[in-house]
Amino acid sequence: MPIEGYLVRFVHLLVVPFQNLDTVWGILPVYVAVILAEVYETRMDYGRAVINGAMMLLVGADWAWHLSKAGNLAYIFTEMKLPWLVTACCIGVGAFTMILGLRRKDKRLAQLLGHMRFSGYFLITLYPMQARLVPWTQDSLVAILVFAIPCWLLIYATGYLLRLVLK
Repeated sequence: MPIEGYLVRFVHLLVVPFQNLDTVWGILPVYVAVILAEVYETRMDYGRAVINGAMMLLVGADWAWHLSKAGNLAYIFTEMKLPWLVTACCIGVGAFTMILGLRRKDKRLAQLLGHMRFSGYFLITLYPMQARLVPWTQDSLVAILVFAIPCWLLIYATGYLLRLVLK
């Protein structure tokens, strides 16, 4: 698939939750958290790791709720095992990040996992597939990975410009 095809797929992943008001409420808090984190982020600390972990836990719980509406847990062993695995990873990493922030032991790992820019990107882009708004496809996953670094840089630059304007 050419890069334009991945761009179309990526934009579709960002737009599809906003096409129905019922589905946007699961992802809107993550957008707000990413924006606020970029505007007010001056340095990483343990509190930000706790907040980011809590956001991942909440999103993981929302994904589990969406997946549980699909039917009983027998889906875990059929076509729904990848979404359940991603949900479990999101909840696990969220809990781990919160514990790191609360224990105040490993500052470098807490700083890495505490950046909302990185986790927020994946939470936002995986949401349409997790909420069953679009099917899980290899092209969607490749599009998410292809545009990860450019989006992280764009989010960082936008946050930097916003901080300059708000000073």
